[in-house]
Amino acid sequence: MVKKLLAVKILVVAVVVIAVQIVVLANNEGLLLFKGKVIDTSKESPKSRASFSPLSTKKVYVVIQFKGSTIEEQSKKDIQKIGGELLSYVPNNAFIARAQEKQIPLFYTVKSVKWIGEYEPTLKIDPKLLKNEAASENQKIDLHIRLFSGETSDAVRSIVEEVGGTILYERKEVIKASVIRKAIEKLSLVEGVEWIEEAKKPKLLNMDDSEEPGEVDPYEKLTGFESGSRAIQADVAYEAGISGNGQIVGMADTGLDLGNVNGQMSLDFQNKVIKGYSLGLWADSWADEMGHGTHVMGSILGSGAYSRGIVRGVAYDAKAVVQGLLGPFGDLNIPSDLNDLFEPVYDDGVRVHSNSWGHPVASYDQLARSLDQFVWNHPDMVITVAGGNDGIDNDKDGVIDLSSLLSPAVAKNCITVGASENYVLEGGIQKAWGKLKGGEEIWGAEPIASDLPSDNPNGIAAFSSRGPTSDGRIKPDVVAPGTNVLSARSHHPKAETLWGEFSPDYVWSGGTSMATPLTAGAATLVRQFYTDQVGLTSPSAALIKATLINSADDIYPGQFGFSSVLEIPTPRPNAHEGWGRVNIGEAVSQGTRSIQYWDDAMGVKKGITKEYRVAVTDLTKPLRATLVYTDYPATTSAAKSLVNDLDLQVISSSGRKYFANGETTPDRTNNVEGIDILKPTKGEYIVRVVGYNIPKGKNGAQPYALVISGGF
Repeated sequence: MVKKLLAVKILVVAVVVIAVQIVVLANNEGLLLFKGKVIDTSKESPKSRASFSPLSTKKVYVVIQFKGSTIEEQSKKDIQKIGGELLSYVPNNAFIARAQEKQIPLFYTVKSVKWIGEYEPTLKIDPKLLKNEAASENQKIDLHIRLFSGETSDAVRSIVEEVGGTILYERKEVIKASVIRKAIEKLSLVEGVEWIEEAKKPKLLNMDDSEEPGEVDPYEKLTGFESGSRAIQADVAYEAGISGNGQIVGMADTGLDLGNVNGQMSLDFQNKVIKGYSLGLWADSWADEMGHGTHVMGSILGSGAYSRGIVRGVAYDAKAVVQGLLGPFGDLNIPSDLNDLFEPVYDDGVRVHSNSWGHPVASYDQLARSLDQFVWNHPDMVITVAGGNDGIDNDKDGVIDLSSLLSPAVAKNCITVGASENYVLEGGIQKAWGKLKGGEEIWGAEPIASDLPSDNPNGIAAFSSRGPTSDGRIKPDVVAPGTNVLSARSHHPKAETLWGEFSPDYVWSGGTSMATPLTAGAATLVRQFYTDQVGLTSPSAALIKATLINSADDIYPGQFGFSSVLEIPTPRPNAHEGWGRVNIGEAVSQGTRSIQYWDDAMGVKKGITKEYRVAVTDLTKPLRATLVYTDYPATTSAAKSLVNDLDLQVISSSGRKYFANGETTPDRTNNVEGIDILKPTKGEYIVRVVGYNIPKGKNGAQPYALVISGGF
């Protein structure tokens, strides 16, 4: 595992450099930002009109860049009138377009068109595939091949068969195939292929470097922190009558307990499971032979039946739909197109979904894109995803290094969860990070080396993957306890004891795998607050995400205080905690502050500004404004993932203007924007949502959610 983490670390350094370059490049409107190539359209000649046959009806794909810093709706309509289909957005201000070859010369007559070029085969290939020069042409590799909408798989199938490969998965525009490497170039020449990347195996995101199991303790000794719910203030929600009632949560994991075979189900989940699916290859049961999924579900909604309600899930009155992913050889069988994972359970009524798995691809890939696509099409579906456990300190400066997130945690429209420390001083693993297996190599520098895994809830777990994403977006979104979390134990005879046995019915574990279901439970409670106490029929995922972010506790500077080495170098948002540790009490209670929210399904159009006004009277409360919107899925070949761009601004009564995310200019990278004014002055504040650029809106507009809190 140490070698694996060190390899990831080397890649991380390169990713950070790339991210910095992309942020700089994004400010130049003349550049086309593809992952495989940056095209300077002010220097590179466009494809000439004469190169297109005026009689050919063959479908071709080109890149069209428009003039200016944003795209006008009329410009898109002009192309569509000629017969062009604007498909995937590419920054800056461009689309990959499809048309009959004879129609392309007419595009040059549109005054707003700046540049037209070929969608070259090399742009379709993930650069990581091209860098492996030492690999044999005949080496086997699994690929994700994405087709443009409306294309058939015939040409791809033909090439796969020609090289003796195998189609492993196929759904509409997504194909997973096992082929030899020399097929990659042939596949890129297929006109209808949009993107090719390696299909890597997902993994569970619980830390498996466990030591000796902790001692079995009586329930009377428990403090309430063990389950993780106390650290995120769940009791405040319970006092307000919010415990998950009427909500349905989905989980895709290793299964649940005995899979309800012959009615045998753990008492913690009895009468809670609405439906179960088995997605594992050749598996006919969603029983949990490993124990990971049972622990995860216990944190979401376990009743605590064996512990007199002491060890229970955050949303303990919610119902569940289970998706067992475990295959016969321990692999996770996850569809290459995540629409196949989410659609069936959405139809079952699931509106919050927990995913404690990922695969080591730091850039925006097929899994991330399909997750974003699903939420774009189902805007009331909240999806939580574990950020990853690849946090290491390779340069030994005492701070965990940046850019180690997994996919699909790098998606825009999910809630990406990192792991903070729980507060548990007995049980589980109580060895310092530097004393754990492999810890001297990856966590050997102080103050990390001597830190215990769960001695300070204001700390971040050393293993928790850090952001930003490869295109500079702020991730994780939030953190939640992910060390020494006590939860339900699978009663399957093959199940593992994870971080150690507590009793026959509960085990300890840790990882972003454990932080994610706690956050899913929190999202479930927030959703119930909006449906039951506010009266919203279908609150958007953006609203629930904005609420969790707005109410999160900033734990800057981390557990080591303002020492010479800061665990968290800057206040929120940052690449370590995101926007902070989940605080359900602040999210659903107005006891300590006032909260206003807007769930605007109509949205804002380009060039339009919507204003909201609040009058601050209590200066002891910070003023927080949080804008979240479900963005259109990005083009996988693009080097920048933001498509639609909204801006958040706050203007004080004195005329001072605040920009989002700690910047001094508008944010052009994130679909989450927040402004924290820690010491507001009395008077009226104007909060603005500005439609800057919306190339792929819904009826030309971008829906959004806005949450404002403070002393007003």
